[in-house]
Amino acid sequence: MLYLFLLVLFWVSSLAAASTLVNVSTTRTPRVTLTSSTSKAKTVTITGVSFSEFKQDVYLGIPYAQPPVGDLRFRPPQPKPFTTSSFNATAQPPGCIQINSTFIGSYGISEDCLYLNVFTPEGWGPQSPPLPVMVWVYGGSFQVGTITTYNATSLMARGIETGKSFVFVAINYRLNVLGFGYGAEIALNHAANLGLRDLHLGFQWIQDNIHAFGGDPNKVTAFGQSAGAVAISLMYLNTSSHAPLFRSAIMESGAQSVVPIGPTNTTWQIGYDLLAKFSGCAARAATSLRKKDKRIANYVGSAAYNQSTFLCPSIDGDLITDSPHTLLQKGEFVKLPFITGSCLDEGTDAAPVTQVKNENQVKSFISSFEPSPIEPAVIDGLLKLYPDVPALGSPYNTGNQTFGFASEFKQLAAMFGDFLLQAGRRWFLQQARAHGQRDTWTYLWTEPSVGFEPYTGVAHGSELYYVFGLARNFTGYDAAQVALVQRVQDYWINFAYYSDPNGAPGSSSSLKYWPTYGENSTMLQFGRDDSLIFDTYRKKQFDYILSHPEAFNY
Repeated sequence: MLYLFLLVLFWVSSLAAASTLVNVSTTRTPRVTLTSSTSKAKTVTITGVSFSEFKQDVYLGIPYAQPPVGDLRFRPPQPKPFTTSSFNATAQPPGCIQINSTFIGSYGISEDCLYLNVFTPEGWGPQSPPLPVMVWVYGGSFQVGTITTYNATSLMARGIETGKSFVFVAINYRLNVLGFGYGAEIALNHAANLGLRDLHLGFQWIQDNIHAFGGDPNKVTAFGQSAGAVAISLMYLNTSSHAPLFRSAIMESGAQSVVPIGPTNTTWQIGYDLLAKFSGCAARAATSLRKKDKRIANYVGSAAYNQSTFLCPSIDGDLITDSPHTLLQKGEFVKLPFITGSCLDEGTDAAPVTQVKNENQVKSFISSFEPSPIEPAVIDGLLKLYPDVPALGSPYNTGNQTFGFASEFKQLAAMFGDFLLQAGRRWFLQQARAHGQRDTWTYLWTEPSVGFEPYTGVAHGSELYYVFGLARNFTGYDAAQVALVQRVQDYWINFAYYSDPNGAPGSSSSLKYWPTYGENSTMLQFGRDDSLIFDTYRKKQFDYILSHPEAFNY
C-alpha cells in the first residue's frame, strides 16, 4: 500500500518527542474557570495537575468539540458545551482512530478524540499578565499521531528560565479516512478535510478560552512538524471565513505542496469504497456508515485499509479552493509571518531500502506517489537531474557509501526529499517574496539525532529532539548538541513573543542574527556551529520540479 511508504517518512515525528510526564505534585491543585454563554453550565472549573519540578501546571484532555461519532461521523466538528460546573483535566486523552502502535503508548485510540492539552507556568491564570501562546500540531502523514506523544515541559522550562514564559497548547485532530477522506460521497456530504476543520475549531476554542489560562489570544503562534506543518501551511490559503486564528507560524519540514492533493470528488474513490464494503454498507452510503461504530474502528489497520490509497487534504472548494501551487502563485494566501525549514536528508525515511534495484523500478515507485500517473518524459527528465551516483545521493556528504543497499536507495532518497518536502518549502518562500511579504525566515537542519540509523543521515524529524529539549536529558548527546537545544528553543520562543526569531527590535542577543529570506534567499543552517547559507542548493533540480506542478501534484 502506497501510504505505508509515506508513513515511514513521517513516523519519526511521533517517536522523536516521546517522553513521560513525571513528578506530579500532590501539594497543590491548579484550577481555572471558563465562562460560556452557550453551555448549560455558565462557568466550569477545570482542574489540572501540577508539575512542581518544572514550575508548570498542566491541563490534560480538555474537550473542544463534541465526539465525532454516530450522526456526527463524517461531519464538521461541533463545539462542545460543558454540562457540569466542573471538569477534571488530569488524564491524557486517547488518540484518534489510527493503526494502533507505539505512537499511542498506553492511552489508546477512540473516535471520541477531539481534545487538547494546555501547559502553563505554575499558578498562571486570568489575573496574570497575558502570555504568548504556542500551539502544537503533530505530524504523522495524516494517518497517525496524537498530542500525548509531545511533552512540552523542557521547551516551557526554557521560556521560564529566560524570562519569556508562554502558554503551550496541543490539539488532537481526526486522521486517515475519518479526517481526510476522498471520493464523491465525501464531497457530497461536505466531509472533506475534517481534520483541518477540527484544527480550526481547536484554534477557535483557544481564542475563546485561553485568557482563562493566562494566555493572550492576540499572540498565538502555530507550530508543527511534517503533516502538522502541512496543515498549518494550508491554513495560510484560507483568506476569508476560515482565515487562520493565529498571528504567526513555524513549519518544520512541511509546506502546502508536500502531500499529493487532488479534487475531493474525483480523486482516490477507492479509499471510501473499501471502507463502505468493509462496513457492510452500500457503496457511497454515509448514512449507513454513521451507524457502524465497531466496523469503522476495526477498518483502520485491516487488510482492506492496507489496499487503500494515501488519505490527505484535498481540494474541496471551500477550505482549499485550488491547487496550493496555483493559489500561492496568484498570491491568494494570508501574509502572516512564518518560519519554514527542512532537514538535510528529508527523503531517507521514504526511500525503500530493498524494494527498488533498477531504473524501471525507480520510475514505477516515483509514479506511485501521485494520484495520477506521471508522464514518462517527466520522470526521465527528473532522473537526468538525479543520476544514480551514490556520492550525489542522500544521505548527503557520505561519499560512495551505500550502507549495504542498492545504489538506487540514495538516488530515490535525494529525489523524494526534494519533490516531497524541500521544493514546496522553497516555492512558498519565493511566492511570499514575489507578493511583497518580507517577514519570512527559513532554515536547514544539519545536526543528526542520537539513535537514528546511519543510512538515514539527518533524517526527517531530527530537529524534534532539539525543539522539545529531549537532547538535554537523553544520554548520548554531547555539550555542543545540548547548546543547540537552547539556541533553537530561544529562536522559537522569540518568534512566539515578537514574530521575529531574533527577539525584540534593537535587543542584544548571543544568538547568531537570522536574516529574513529576502532577495538573497538567505537561510540559517542549524548545526554545531550555526551559519548562514543561501537557499540555492540543487537549484536546477528544484526548478525542474516546480516547473511541473501537475506531475508532482503541487
